[in-house]
Amino acid sequence: MPFVQVPLVQSSLRQLPPVTLGPFLSCCPDTRFRTGERRDLVTSLNSVFEDLLASVPLFAQLSRRDLGRLVKVGHDVKYPAGTELTSEDETAVAFFVIAEGEASVDVKGKEVRRLGRGDYFGEMALIDRSRRSAVVKAVTEVRCFVMTQWQFRPFATEHPEVAWALLEAMVQRVRDAESRNPPGD
Repeated sequence: MPFVQVPLVQSSLRQLPPVTLGPFLSCCPDTRFRTGERRDLVTSLNSVFEDLLASVPLFAQLSRRDLGRLVKVGHDVKYPAGTELTSEDETAVAFFVIAEGEASVDVKGKEVRRLGRGDYFGEMALIDRSRRSAVVKAVTEVRCFVMTQWQFRPFATEHPEVAWALLEAMVQRVRDAESRNPPGD
């Protein structure tokens, strides 16, 4: 199914619809669909993202209802291969979960990790409102569930289980970074 490609820049995130269904659905009037057909497609797409998010450790403890709420505030965005999803030292405004495709993570010009379905990035800068610490680039075409800072923070605040899982993930990221660069090197 083709999806609208939206370059990820701060200004474009504010204008994204809650779910980008693709050029056909977003440009055609509802009258081109039988009654309920469009609603069924939206429900199906939301279910796919709920399943994806349920498999992500950050969101694994959420109820189906809360996963549905989370999906409704996020965005479905597709990036062509070669696109930089984040740049080192840019101001962070979004959190990403990869639904399809593969991306590389580079720190100071060196690839340190590959990301695929269910992997997420961007959470660190959303917490401390600082600049990005890595470049994430689409190796293949990548489809992501994207949440902005102003969508993610209230959700995490309302769901302590998400905040705790995020804290655990942060500790693991620090440990991973320390094992790559032991103190004194």
